[in-house]
Amino acid sequence: MQMTFPSPDNKLIQIITEPRYRWLRHMLFFMLLLVTYNSTMITYMGDLGIIGRSVVYLTVIQFVIYLIIVYVNIYLLVPRLFLKNRYIAYCITLLLILTVSFFSGYFLEYFIHFKYSIEPGRLSYMHGTHIVFVDFISDILVTGMCCIGTTITILFRNWLVDGRRREELGIGKYRAKLLKYKNSVSPGFLSDTLEKAAAEAGKDSARSVDLLSRLSRFLRYRLYDSKRDSVMLKSEFSFLDNYLSMMRSIRSGFDYKIILSEESLNIAVAPSVLINITDSIMNAFNGDVPVELIVEFGRNSKDTSEVCFRVESEEMSSLAESIARDCENILKFTYSPEYILNYGTGYGSLEMRVLLMRQYPVK
Repeated sequence: MQMTFPSPDNKLIQIITEPRYRWLRHMLFFMLLLVTYNSTMITYMGDLGIIGRSVVYLTVIQFVIYLIIVYVNIYLLVPRLFLKNRYIAYCITLLLILTVSFFSGYFLEYFIHFKYSIEPGRLSYMHGTHIVFVDFISDILVTGMCCIGTTITILFRNWLVDGRRREELGIGKYRAKLLKYKNSVSPGFLSDTLEKAAAEAGKDSARSVDLLSRLSRFLRYRLYDSKRDSVMLKSEFSFLDNYLSMMRSIRSGFDYKIILSEESLNIAVAPSVLINITDSIMNAFNGDVPVELIVEFGRNSKDTSEVCFRVESEEMSSLAESIARDCENILKFTYSPEYILNYGTGYGSLEMRVLLMRQYPVK
């Protein structure tokens, strides 16, 4: 099953992952901590007349302690331990820091009661109903969940960024491979054609020369004319016919038919687009497998046209999906979105329709 990553246009994903929203992440987190860790103010609310402004200072001190713990986790423990797969060291270090945090809060309350000689409140660690060990576990869990929450957020952000980077890298490599394939010639086809020409040289030299002449025109088109922005569809069909006729000469079980109307004379397409699709179809079959290919041009409307590829073979049932997927990727990664492929399968047959969404003049 292929992993699908959230769209980069998602606003929530942008807030979590992008550096330009770092200030917003820290502000929201700061406000959350400010609301969560004001226990000192709540504990001594009834003793403000005795403690006075000192309770504000003590609250700030305790809040700063928790703030330091969280940011030490974000900027030290997570990148140096957790993200480097040192999970045991991370857990032990975080537990030690949380333990120090608990006892610092405990001794802070002890200092308040000792200095101002006030009785421990119901929420104080030193109240008679409180058990120190239970308070320790509770405090460790609350602060630990806050730290682990930031760790999970960082882990999720790194997963998104790294996954998207790997996805883009994979697409880039695949696109580069297809772009290289766009103007290339199949080594198998070239080798088989030369072998056929060599074999015919001793029997029928004229046929051998004709085969080599057609091969040279095809190679010139693939290597040079394919660098142009567009070519006439009639020219593309002409070289496609040349390619398929050579293919029929070297493959005994292959036959083809091209149906072309006069309406295609003023249509322009990207060079080699139809040849690459045909080449992808032919490469899916072994040389001895009987294959019949029909290529037909048709016009849907004034602005759209289509080229239909109908392939019939005994092995088509097992190859149809992979052939259609390869042809779809060729159009997607090597040509513009103006080429849309739709396909359907039948018993021993595959029909693919390449929709030409726009016609433009040859440059």
